[in-house]
Amino acid sequence: MAESTNSLSAILDPVRSSSASASPAPEADPFARILGRSAALREAIARARTVARVDSSVLINGESGTGKELIAKGIHESSLRARAPFVALNCATLTESLQGSTLFGHAKGAFTGALRDQSGLFEAAHDGTLFLDEVAELAPSAQAALLRVLQEGVITRIGEHRERKVDVRLIAATHRDLDDAIQAGAFRTDLFFRLNVFSITVPALRERDDDVLLLAQRFIEEYNLKMNRTLSGLSAEVSRLFLAYDWPGNVRELRNAVESAVLLARGDLIQIDDLPACLVKRLIEQDSKATVRPETPPRRSDWKQRIVAALAKTGGRRKQAATLLGTSRTTLWRKMKELGLNN
Repeated sequence: MAESTNSLSAILDPVRSSSASASPAPEADPFARILGRSAALREAIARARTVARVDSSVLINGESGTGKELIAKGIHESSLRARAPFVALNCATLTESLQGSTLFGHAKGAFTGALRDQSGLFEAAHDGTLFLDEVAELAPSAQAALLRVLQEGVITRIGEHRERKVDVRLIAATHRDLDDAIQAGAFRTDLFFRLNVFSITVPALRERDDDVLLLAQRFIEEYNLKMNRTLSGLSAEVSRLFLAYDWPGNVRELRNAVESAVLLARGDLIQIDDLPACLVKRLIEQDSKATVRPETPPRRSDWKQRIVAALAKTGGRRKQAATLLGTSRTTLWRKMKELGLNN
């Protein structure tokens, strides 16, 4: 193994120091920190509350930046393991050679640079929860070892023959389609079934139209406190563009945009010029692709009936409703505002 244990210690030492101290008392409702009122998000949280009561493995699906770790923490803090450690690892941050050592530990002399015995994250999470984000990035050897832990509840440090019992609840997450990874031979079918005892899908922000402005306002309030600013919100134009944008980076992209804007804003409201230039370019490009209105637009009463029907058919998801109506989200948002359907 080419890497020294310095890289491994950088990962493990903060985990040990945080795990060594007593865990704080759980919040009254650990899911309250997950902001949003869209139906898709509420469904994900409801499923998370359900599985928190048992000790089953959970697989969380969702794009990067959607808040999968917040869901995992909510499950842990609502479970009987709440006072034990919650240990998180993004598997994509590790090279293949470090995955085994990080998860399962190693013995002194097991490889070049292994200068002392080292426990892994499974031992650090004993009695608690281990959250493996981007689990599809695990190498075949790590997948095989992970399957053994799930089946037998034991780990073996690299370079040792001694088995060590661990009692860990595993929550995994991925933004990839594991069915595709299985078909490509990159992910084990038996491991998938062990992980996918209970699945939760965290919706992308573009599927949570009602939550975009709610989240933006909360982030403004948060960064007002951190930066000693007093911004009150978004300008009407920024609000319109935010609602029409697809947010490929999801909540993380929105948070970063608001943080930058709060820092740079010169007035009471966030304006277009306060946003990062790269985001402004994407906002304008997407807005310019809005579908042109038909030559003979429907009457006002017809629009209202069509919009109500489309929203009912799509469960309130505005992007899908706009597609059904043959228009853009920007046009749909404007029409709903005109017709008093935004309340």
